[in-house]
Amino acid sequence: MIDFRYHLISIIAVLLALAIGILAGSGFLGGPVLSDLRHRLNNIATDNSGLQKDVATLRKTTQQNQVFAQATEPWLVQTALAGSAIVLLEPQGTDTAASNNIVSAIATAGGTVRSTITFTDKLALADPTSVNQLALTIHSTSGAGRKLRDQAAMLLGERAAAAASRSLSVDTGKPSEDALRFDDLLNQLERNGFITRDQSQSGMAAAPGTLFVVLAGSVDHPPFPATDFCLTLARSLAAHSAVVLAAEPSTSTWNFVSTVRSDARAQKTVATVDNADTVPGGIAAVLGLREAIRGRIGNYGFGPGADAVIPQPAVSPS
Repeated sequence: MIDFRYHLISIIAVLLALAIGILAGSGFLGGPVLSDLRHRLNNIATDNSGLQKDVATLRKTTQQNQVFAQATEPWLVQTALAGSAIVLLEPQGTDTAASNNIVSAIATAGGTVRSTITFTDKLALADPTSVNQLALTIHSTSGAGRKLRDQAAMLLGERAAAAASRSLSVDTGKPSEDALRFDDLLNQLERNGFITRDQSQSGMAAAPGTLFVVLAGSVDHPPFPATDFCLTLARSLAAHSAVVLAAEPSTSTWNFVSTVRSDARAQKTVATVDNADTVPGGIAAVLGLREAIRGRIGNYGFGPGADAVIPQPAVSPS
């Protein structure tokens, strides 16, 4: 049982605390401290208002720059890829906006994305069935997931580059043996769920003179080790004399382009664009492919290792 005197003392203590609080609020805080707090709050409100105006100005400037870039894009890329066929290779989960932007820029430049090949999350090789299916498809004896993916990427690059080779092509009116072998590999990979294909044109996936864009990246986690796979793929394409450009959205967390730029074998043979989701990135991809056809490999965008925003125009002889 609670003692009455203890109960009374508790009530007195509470009342005393309330009294001290009231005196402190009306006296001590009502003086310099309260005035200082009000002054600080007014400064914060003023700063916040100024920041909101700055944000509105920056947003307006960004919108105007975007409109300007969209208006100038046709002038910059017109006919740059006229008559060219491009195969777009991308892992599942790659930013759709970047993919659409690249396809649109290529179309504006007179080129055509002949086929879009998407590598699915089955390449995570998370179960024995997937491992066995990929091993059988590429005729490998390896049971290690990473090694199998590397072998698949190398084989894809080799066969795609052979199908696109002009020097090995003979105009017989029929698909070349290399084109048939590349399509056969794609068919097997598609049947087993490792890729999906969006074919915009009938016929083979790659014809002589086909160019390749390897696009990878988003803000989300990749469904399998996509950066390593795409680096191996791009390296293999370039090693077999294909024209290839590696691209990534500016918001991506996959570090695909930076990996290509720092790779000793890829940095001199694979062109790169690090802002593929933007209008300048689309322009850079188109002009970067055109320069790569001419044997000039560059790195474009705003990220580490970029040479320029877009390829620099050739200096006319005086």
